[in-house]
Amino acid sequence: MIELLIFNGYPFKDHWAYWVRSHTNADIGVVIHATGDVRNGFKLEFERSHDFRTTEDPPMKRIPLQWVNGQYFDERAMLNNEQYKVDNVPVCRFEASAYKAEYH
Repeated sequence: MIELLIFNGYPFKDHWAYWVRSHTNADIGVVIHATGDVRNGFKLEFERSHDFRTTEDPPMKRIPLQWVNGQYFDERAMLNNEQYKVDNVPVCRFEASAYKAEYH
């Protein structure tokens, strides 16, 4: 299941991200979002093994978007063997397709 996450951006705009959850725990997964700003540009970032049970800034909303066939995912690689990690290198077909999008 791919979800849309909406984080409170007060006093600026809200921050949106995609969420790919673990198949065994809905609160652990990968946050896929663009980081940066207009001046310096944006880059796609993957937060692997993100755990909403321990985060200080949980999303305001989690909106289910679409089921995607498991053949496009490598859960072990996406969750970095259950170790939190931030990177910008796709590890499966789904992430590779998101990585192709331009972020301005």
